[in-house]
Amino acid sequence: MGSSYTGPKTGTNGGTAPCVYSGSDEVNVLFNAAGISMGQFATQAKSDMGPTATAVAGLGKAAYASTAYGHAEIEAWSSPTKNFSITIDTSNAQVQPDNAAQAEALAKAIVAG
Repeated sequence: MGSSYTGPKTGTNGGTAPCVYSGSDEVNVLFNAAGISMGQFATQAKSDMGPTATAVAGLGKAAYASTAYGHAEIEAWSSPTKNFSITIDTSNAQVQPDNAAQAEALAKAIVAG
């Protein structure tokens, strides 16, 4: 993403493995529990992200992005065993247009990896 982040700090909690990268901004990557269907994912992602959630093409089989809650967020589903969310919280709490692009670029790298 063009920046240096320390971490990740990993842990488990209810089927997720959060990775937090700290720098001037904070990037959170949460991997969801295996077994969620694409339909369940879509319903949950839209609910989590609020009314501004929009579909993102070319990122797994389903993906949604939003900046509704003061951070750039993207959630992606590639398969029942590979689905995740990414949030970018800026140090000044002001979401910039490039934050959404950074979240999408990171999501594409995870899907490809």
